[in-house]
Amino acid sequence: MINNNRSFLSDRRGSVAIIFSFAMIPMVAFVGSAIDYARALSAKTRLQAITDIAAQAGARIPATANANRFEAAIKSFQINAEGTVAAQSTPIIKATNAEVQVTASAVVPTTFMKIAGINEVTVNAESIARPQIENGGVACLLALNENAPEGLHMQGINQLQSPDCWTWVNAKSSESINSVGAAAGLAQGFCTQGEVVGAEHFKPMPFTGCSPMEDPFKH
Repeated sequence: MINNNRSFLSDRRGSVAIIFSFAMIPMVAFVGSAIDYARALSAKTRLQAITDIAAQAGARIPATANANRFEAAIKSFQINAEGTVAAQSTPIIKATNAEVQVTASAVVPTTFMKIAGINEVTVNAESIARPQIENGGVACLLALNENAPEGLHMQGINQLQSPDCWTWVNAKSSESINSVGAAAGLAQGFCTQGEVVGAEHFKPMPFTGCSPMEDPFKH
């Protein structure tokens, strides 16, 4: 009996298989984590693309109200997110005539990382796009007072020439942009929160209902 016990204790057959089975656990966890990480990275890349397109959609439309830029961005995000992990995401969108910012996050479920107690991975994306005002450009002539009865008034033979940039008027009055006589204005674009009198004096025709632009020197 003693000899049998000694024989059993000294028998090393099968020990390699046991050691190998234990070694497989961290190996499987490592390889599985790499697979889960790759899936999360792919989801992040996709989410970033969706976010970029949404920001550009909001920025691409001509000078308009902030709400219109927001609507364009959210619609773009929802359409492109359909069928992806971003479908359940609710993006945070800040849209103005200065820039459109879209921030979003999505949850990617894991498979192998569950062994380590990690059931999901959160990926994030952010994109900022500058409004492409008509042909693209910036505002170089600003009338910031929203309560001014006339934000931009032209009369006589006055001529306004700024073909490479926009004229932006925050005034919300019924004559926020107006021109009489032979006065004329030429710019890359005109935009006002209020109304226009003598629109035919301006080239191109001014946009109305635009959101006011903040003072660029405020901060």
